Amino acid sequence: MKTILKAIYHYANTQAKYQGNAPFLDFCTRYYEQVYGENYEKQYGRNGTGAKNARQDIVHDYIQRVIGAPNNTDKVLNTIGREIPFIGAYMTKTYG
Repeated sequence: MKTILKAIYHYANTQAKYQGNAPFLDFCTRYYEQVYGENYEKQYGRNGTGAKNARQDIVHDYIQRVIGAPNNTDKVLNTIGREIPFIGAYMTKTYG
């Protein structure tokens, strides 16, 4: 039962985050496409071409920070938690 409640909580939390960010992301990607003339998804999606100049990179970084995408620090901390057993076990036990 505890696992089911944890799964429901995680699902609700994820959906709340997505629903809260969806209008912002929609507005920003449309505005980005108007200003730069580039398709945001094709430029930054899977196998995307990436930024063509520093301003595009700054705007993309801002959008990612606002919607809560993991940055490099988050990724390093996740890797440490996975690779050092006692830290991973502590994090799982404490935070789920």
